[in-house]
Amino acid sequence: MWPRFNRNDFAIIAHYLGALMMIFGLIMVVPLAVSVLYGEWATSCIYVLGIGVALILGATLRLARIEPQRMGRKHAIAITGLIWIIGAMLAAVPLYLSGHYASFLDAVFEGVSGLTATGLSLAQDVDHMAMADTMWRFFLQFVGGQGVVVVALSLGIFTRSGSALYSSEARDESVVPNIKNTARFILSFSTVAVLMGTVICASILMFNGMEPLKGFFHGLWITIGAYDTGGFAPGSLSLIPYHSWPLEVVAMLFMMLGALSFAVVAQVNKGNWREFVRDIEVRTLALWTVGMVVVFVAALAAGNFLTDYSGLMRRGIFTIISATTNTGFQVLTTPQITTLFSSGAVLLLAISMAVGGSSASTAGGIKALRVGLIFKGIALYLRRILQPRSVHITSYYNHIGKHQLAPELLSSALIIAALYVISYVLGALVGIAYGYEALPATFESISAASNAGISSGIVQPGMPMPLEVLYILQMWLGRLEFITLLALFASFIASVVPRRKPRPKAPQQESKGSVKAVLAVVLAALVATALLCAPLQTAHAASDAAWALDESFDDAGSTAVTISELAEVPGHLDNTMVSFEGEVVGSSINADPGYVWITMSDRENAITVYLPREQLAQIEYFGSYAFEGTHLRLVGEFHLACYQHDGCSDVHASNFVEVTEQGGARVQNVNLGLLASGLALCAGAGGLLVLYNVLSRRKR
Repeated sequence: MWPRFNRNDFAIIAHYLGALMMIFGLIMVVPLAVSVLYGEWATSCIYVLGIGVALILGATLRLARIEPQRMGRKHAIAITGLIWIIGAMLAAVPLYLSGHYASFLDAVFEGVSGLTATGLSLAQDVDHMAMADTMWRFFLQFVGGQGVVVVALSLGIFTRSGSALYSSEARDESVVPNIKNTARFILSFSTVAVLMGTVICASILMFNGMEPLKGFFHGLWITIGAYDTGGFAPGSLSLIPYHSWPLEVVAMLFMMLGALSFAVVAQVNKGNWREFVRDIEVRTLALWTVGMVVVFVAALAAGNFLTDYSGLMRRGIFTIISATTNTGFQVLTTPQITTLFSSGAVLLLAISMAVGGSSASTAGGIKALRVGLIFKGIALYLRRILQPRSVHITSYYNHIGKHQLAPELLSSALIIAALYVISYVLGALVGIAYGYEALPATFESISAASNAGISSGIVQPGMPMPLEVLYILQMWLGRLEFITLLALFASFIASVVPRRKPRPKAPQQESKGSVKAVLAVVLAALVATALLCAPLQTAHAASDAAWALDESFDDAGSTAVTISELAEVPGHLDNTMVSFEGEVVGSSINADPGYVWITMSDRENAITVYLPREQLAQIEYFGSYAFEGTHLRLVGEFHLACYQHDGCSDVHASNFVEVTEQGGARVQNVNLGLLASGLALCAGAGGLLVLYNVLSRRKR
């Protein structure tokens, strides 16, 4: 019989969920502080409202039970499973109001992707996103990479029920005997790692010409994306616009560090290197990564793309490491992956994402530990076949000590691996049903369910809504490794289905009741989906402008194109002279002597341009949240895979560069109504907390 939730159980769950929801309100102070630092006052109003919504809802749920009972296992499963989707919805409030998402569902998708450290994105015009919004996206990855429950435990919340919550978040290994200290070790180690990476990455960026404060934030975000294997990037072209191989090397090191188990890292921290070397998960991950790198590079070398040694080393190895660690950073554009990669190379990327990193790490996927145990089990089975039945054969493995390979452990590994494979297949079938090719549909399904984040181009604004909901579900299930959420769903369904009675006619009546309950749940889901997709009034909307070149502009026999054409269907334009118009966004990056890199955008797509340095003087503004960038018309040679720059997709601009609009400060539409509403909600939450304290004292 499935365990059921009664009214008292729901009250306990609501109480603790309220506490976690209030934590989301408190951590929104981080992007709020960034908005104040940069004078993004319209964005500040949005985050005040977001804080108010999280606090008022959390404080209200806290009143569901004034004296909560001790949290049981089933309560922990429900709380852990629900907070990941509820937290994403709370995170989506300021994201949607930023104007960079077509619907609230798109913003929820972004919240789920951030919290699950996936990195798939439906954000529009990221290059003009506020610094505060970018900080919020990356801070979600930091919180989700360590785990929402881990953050709560490290703050001293739920210490009496920490063990149940910790294991419900797909973490079975304690770094130290005490769960609270385990959570604090994870958070403190991650914080130190991120700070170290920020210093290194920011130094590289500032050396390459980026201004100090901007370099600091970009270094911070790149480090968080790498260490938490998240994959969000500050710009629309991931790491491509930085054009820095030292930055890519540092990112790879932090991606591999993030893919290691926190328990194994703790052993190294204690000086126990022997345990690290013997660990089955470390060995499996090392062999898997090296094998994938060798085969993937060989597959690329056999084709006509990245045929030079430096291109293979720089972009080929980075791409496979990003996939293997489930990070999602890209140094190759999606058109390059989908058009220049052989089908075998794309399949290898998908397989790499499917396995993922270590258990109890920031990476997703099946996990190297389970793969290692499954191969151990296969070897044990073969040995038993070859030996007489009277011989008792056992197998041992090293993982934070020496352990016997128990049948229960092996079956658990096989079940979870099978659930991942089933999810991959189902997602691929739904993608195929919507008209996508089999390989891209499979690739995207694996990327979502394994929390990898590399896209084949299916995940983009305007994608089919049911497919978007499916990917949200896959990211959610994959992050919690299925068991927690499947148990939660089963318990909830059992709770709404009436119990069977011994009377003969009871089954028919109960069947009707069950049907009604199921129909009610389906109807509620449809209503919720409709509400999520309903258009809302935003504080300030992203520009809908798309730059199209004047037909009269056609210099030196060049082909007049748009940036979107260069970014989406560029094959027929490779190695030809093109002329186009766009806005300069981001920052200029030092290139070879006499040249710089700039990024040009049409608000839908972007491309990097190799520009003579003397032309840089014409660019007065770089597009961002605060400024409309200088608009340029230029002529240059387009390369789908530039032989001079290790296979980068770029345009080598000629000296013909024309400024069409110099740009300037962008108008911020400060919404005082949002600010007043947010402050009122915060005040209301404070009143509810006071009421809770008064009632709790009376209960004592």
